[in-house]
Amino acid sequence: MYALLFILCSTCIDVLNPCRAWISTKETAQDVIVTGHCRSLAAQAATYKYELLLLRRGPGGQSSNKQQGHFELKPGQTVTLSEVRLNLDERTSFVGQLRILDAAGQLVAQDSVRHVASRP
Repeated sequence: MYALLFILCSTCIDVLNPCRAWISTKETAQDVIVTGHCRSLAAQAATYKYELLLLRRGPGGQSSNKQQGHFELKPGQTVTLSEVRLNLDERTSFVGQLRILDAAGQLVAQDSVRHVASRP
């Protein structure tokens, strides 16, 4: 019975959110590629705004990068929103946040990622 309740609640959450946002990362030998994605869960097309914010801290100091823009999603469509390449070594940390806003500026989906330096 509890499993059924969980499935029903999960379905309700998907119905309330018009899209799903997520951040993927791919590490190479000297950097990391951070990519923001969004997939429509709605039955009709809609226009959204995205903001991908990355904060990086390393031996040389700290930096920030903000990517933003507007996009349209058709029902069931998945889009890649932005891709950022960051230098990465064992002394570098970064935090990333992806936010999806509807036409009224309301937050409808988000995701975040964190990488902690392995060496101070």
